[in-house]
Amino acid sequence: MAMEMRRESRLKVWMGCRLHAAGAETEGCLADLSPHGLHLVGQPPAAGELVEVRVRGRMLVGQVEWTSPQRFGVFLRDPLDPEALLRGDAPAEALPGPLPHGPLPLLGPRPGWAGAVGGLARSLERGALVVAALLAAVVLAAPLGAALRAFTR
Repeated sequence: MAMEMRRESRLKVWMGCRLHAAGAETEGCLADLSPHGLHLVGQPPAAGELVEVRVRGRMLVGQVEWTSPQRFGVFLRDPLDPEALLRGDAPAEALPGPLPHGPLPLLGPRPGWAGAVGGLARSLERGALVVAALLAAVVLAAPLGAALRAFTR
């Protein structure tokens, strides 16, 4: 298995976003981000495609670097401060202006959808913990069962 080398650390997140590429607009989720890139979950545009990502009322612009089924990576045109973006106070000068086709229409807040995504992420996390606990119980139960059988003979 090849080891993946990253240029910079990533901040893991899970938040809804709007994607605009090749004249189409879709919804997606931001999985992680760094000062120069985004890892997105959704219908991937073609590699090399210019994409706009609207997240937390900000517009981020970049180019699709890689794709896989339902996931893709974007190299950002302008660097950003991931922590500031998450806090909602990213400086305006760090965010790019509109593309030649003009800005996307303003999108209102989507608390219901964002809440559902957050709830799904928490459910998946809890499910993973339950599976890990069950696996640990099975691994520990086998030697204990053998010891009990030997003791009762």
